[in-house]
Amino acid sequence: MGEYGSTEKMGEDGSTDKMAEDGSTDKMGEDGSTGEMGEDGSTGEMGEDGSTDEMGEDGSTEKMGEDGSTDKMAEDGSTDKMGEDGRRWEY
Repeated sequence: MGEYGSTEKMGEDGSTDKMAEDGSTDKMGEDGSTGEMGEDGSTGEMGEDGSTDEMGEDGSTEKMGEDGSTDKMAEDGSTDKMGEDGRRWEY
């Protein structure tokens, strides 16, 4: 039932899976998301702004990153637990 370049069942705008409406490739993506509940290009569960894991808000790829962090509690681009300014293992 593709209407606009889709390659699967119900894609409307270049989507490749079931219920995508705007280029998404999985179940319930609305804006290019590839996971379940992404709204804005997220690829995990609850990402809102390009996040790829659970609770990222700004491009984070792990659980609680807020600013491009890739681990748990980083806030400013750090890649480990509690770094704030690009540090990795300094305590």
